[in-house]
Amino acid sequence: MNDVWIMTGGSSDIAAAVLDELDKRTDEKITIFAQYLSHEIDTDRANLDIRPIRADLSDAADVDSFVDSIRESGLTPTHIFHLAAVPYDYVKIKAWDEESVGKQMRVGLYSFASICRAFVPVMAKEKRGDIVVMLTSAISGIPMPVKTDSNDSDIRILSGDDPAKFMCEYAAVKSALLGYSKSLASEYSSKGINVYTVSPDMIETKFLRNIDPKIIEMDAASLKGGAHRTAADVAADILNVLG
Repeated sequence: MNDVWIMTGGSSDIAAAVLDELDKRTDEKITIFAQYLSHEIDTDRANLDIRPIRADLSDAADVDSFVDSIRESGLTPTHIFHLAAVPYDYVKIKAWDEESVGKQMRVGLYSFASICRAFVPVMAKEKRGDIVVMLTSAISGIPMPVKTDSNDSDIRILSGDDPAKFMCEYAAVKSALLGYSKSLASEYSSKGINVYTVSPDMIETKFLRNIDPKIIEMDAASLKGGAHRTAADVAADILNVLG
């Protein structure tokens, strides 16, 4: 059976890099149901049958239509790539906006949960499936334990270094997505479903269009080598893991 992918954020730079790299590596036709919203998807890839589906993931009805379109194809997904997110912006704690966070949760978590609810049980029946979830290095750190009289302290101290400042909304949504992904793996890893999370540092893509270029330059300068990794680098890493 040829692979069938579901991809959210299909018009993102990361998605384009994954599709380019996948097209180079495969010699079998792969069907990809690719969600997009404001940017069209380049479907001109020799080994990929890319089927763009316009859907606003912040709208539950659109998510349902996206799911229905895939169901109507009669194909069973083998991969789910969840790359969708609201473009990143810096937000201070005092500027926390529940409406903004609500939209980010609908795009980042709720749409993914709906897709998983519809298709992961079907994938599990086939005992085959890979799920890739885009997170961020901002939530990958492990807080240090506090020394107490107990050898097994549940208390942790946060240093303030991870995540970076002004990421309260973004980090909250990605943390929720991480928790859901862990639960997904716990329930389905024994049924042939592999769940992978990707937690890159800053990557210079259109996802950062709201960020001051000087901040991006400063962040790159702070890294070893003085440059951010590219979308192509991350895409290659993902596909290397998936084999």
